[in-house]
This record gives sequence, C-alpha cells and structure tokens, in this order.
Amino acid sequence: MNVDSTVPNDLTVNYSVTSGSATVNSTLPVPAGTDVIMSSGSIVITADASWADIPLTVLPDSQSEGTEAFSVQITSVSYGVIAQATAT
Repeated sequence: MNVDSTVPNDLTVNYSVTSGSATVNSTLPVPAGTDVIMSSGSIVITADASWADIPLTVLPDSQSEGTEAFSVQITSVSYGVIAQATAT
C-alpha cells in the first residue's frame, strides 16, 4: 500500500479482503480451490516511509482458468484521509 508522501508518524491502516473470481481463504489447512491465502487485518506504515506490504500468498493452480481477482478495502486509518478505499 502506498501513500502520497512519507508519513511523519507511524500510520496504522486497517483492511478487509473480499473474494471475487479468486477464492480467498485464511483458514488452515487451506481448503481445495483456494487461490489466495490472506486475511483481513492491519499494517503499519512506519514514520518517514511511504508504503508497506499487505501480506498474501498466491497458490499455484492446476486448473485452467481465466484471470482471477479479489479486492482489498481500506476500512480505516489512524490519521489522514482515505483517497481510494478499494483495490482489485
């Protein structure tokens, strides 16, 4: 996740995950047909940084499928304004 410029203080970003055409799961063992391992949560963009990674694991797929997608929605931030809340 990126912000427009470096942040002066640690910024906590809360997010949720929604399956689209890709099947997203956070339980172990991973059910058959799961495309992405990821769960809702939070990340911290540290002071003087402008980005942080949202953790996810894309699983290999033996099925012949088209392009698959899922969405991540920023639900809240510890300060500032959310310019774009959802990315697919």
